[in-house]
Amino acid sequence: MPSNLLKDQAMQDFVINGYLVLRPKNLTDAFHQDVYDRLTAMIKNHGNPGNDLLDHAPCVNEVLADPEVTGALTSLVGANSVRDRHCACHNWGPGKDAQGWHKDYPIGGNMRYHRTRTLLLLYYPQEVSPGMGPTAVLPGTQYYMEPRPDLPGINLHVEAGTVVITHYEVWHRATANTSDRMRFMLKFLYNRTEEPREPTWDHTDPHWVPRENPLFPHRNLWQHMWHWYQGGKDDFPYAAGTPSLDEIEGLKSAEPVKRRRAADQLGLYGPAAQPAATALAAALTDADEVVRLNAAYALGSGAADGVPLLLEGLKKEAAEKWETNLQRGDFTNPSQLDLTFGLAAAGSTAAADGTAVPVLGAVLDHPDWYVRAAAIATLGCIGLNAGSASMDLIAALADPNEWVARNAAQALGNIPTPNGRVAGALAAALTDTRPVTAWSLGKDPLRENAASALAKWGDLPDELIAPLQTAQGEDSEYLRFWAQTALARRGN
Repeated sequence: MPSNLLKDQAMQDFVINGYLVLRPKNLTDAFHQDVYDRLTAMIKNHGNPGNDLLDHAPCVNEVLADPEVTGALTSLVGANSVRDRHCACHNWGPGKDAQGWHKDYPIGGNMRYHRTRTLLLLYYPQEVSPGMGPTAVLPGTQYYMEPRPDLPGINLHVEAGTVVITHYEVWHRATANTSDRMRFMLKFLYNRTEEPREPTWDHTDPHWVPRENPLFPHRNLWQHMWHWYQGGKDDFPYAAGTPSLDEIEGLKSAEPVKRRRAADQLGLYGPAAQPAATALAAALTDADEVVRLNAAYALGSGAADGVPLLLEGLKKEAAEKWETNLQRGDFTNPSQLDLTFGLAAAGSTAAADGTAVPVLGAVLDHPDWYVRAAAIATLGCIGLNAGSASMDLIAALADPNEWVARNAAQALGNIPTPNGRVAGALAAALTDTRPVTAWSLGKDPLRENAASALAKWGDLPDELIAPLQTAQGEDSEYLRFWAQTALARRGN
């Protein structure tokens, strides 16, 4: 393990806020000034290099290898994370207007997860003063698909050499540059390759420190994230007692804030929230996204009727949202649904008795493709605990609907089942030339997802070497990248 791992409090802060700020320990101000000068010359003489940034500015590798940086990355996405092919040099010059709040596009139109499987790493070689167009973040919004401009954003006024690491899903923007200086921000993506089995940070206390935040009433959701980060081995810390009638009635309040708190509080009771199950099911279609998420996590926390209610809700949500998701204009996966996360919580909690995975597996032959795709996306969100569904997922790789197949390939990357049948199915997917929709940065997303899944295995069977070597010569740079990564992790 690298030195400078995050402490428990820093990890819990990240679970809540979705970002952290650090400064490399071994690099001088002169180093960062030199990087700034090199970037200035690069843009002037050659233009923006896009994904080839590190080829043009190899000195930045020293930032990425600094112990403060590697310690944070190991803490957040494990010891064997992979830096993505995609990166960017954002040169935000004088006169630039402020952006709108946004999330970065999901690579290949893949599922966006609450669980930390992808990070953004942002490096600022120069000081960023208030007028230089600092990056602004909306802390805590990594769990939301809808923008929250009502929340107070934080402008990152930082020293030269600062690194900011965020959950990939945090809403953010560049603010207006009213200065006379160029503001550089170098962006890198890091992908988790191993689902957490134990803490990978400087961990001393397994208990979640309870916190109240009126802007983000997500105590139950946060505890689920903390439980997942620790490998999900310990019993989930449910509150004592049973919900009162007043707490259940809070779901019917005319005030969204009260409904949010009520759904969150009910989730803390875990299996004892069963008397509130019907009311929570009604809250799954609340107009407020925060209420819907809290209700989904509450039903996924062990109530006896939780999984059946969530599954029926998932089918309805998939039917209602798949088309609008595709029409959002931001490359959203059609299976990006609120109830996925409640079922994922159920699939990762002992109190749910493991019912979520077989129940989801039972609908993988559903006649509607959007239901199949949603169930598969949910199994991928569950990750480790969904291993029993791997045989169903390899069958889905050949599904006639591209989103079912694409979601299956992504899901298999989160479910480490390197046996012969799974290997053979992913090898076949590597050579699947059926037409697919180019979505976001992905040119060939099904095959890219298959290669990405294999890269996460590490120890590959011999029969996969040849198809991966062939994939290194394909047109898609992301397919080539993941094939190269898979072979490199195996030692080829």
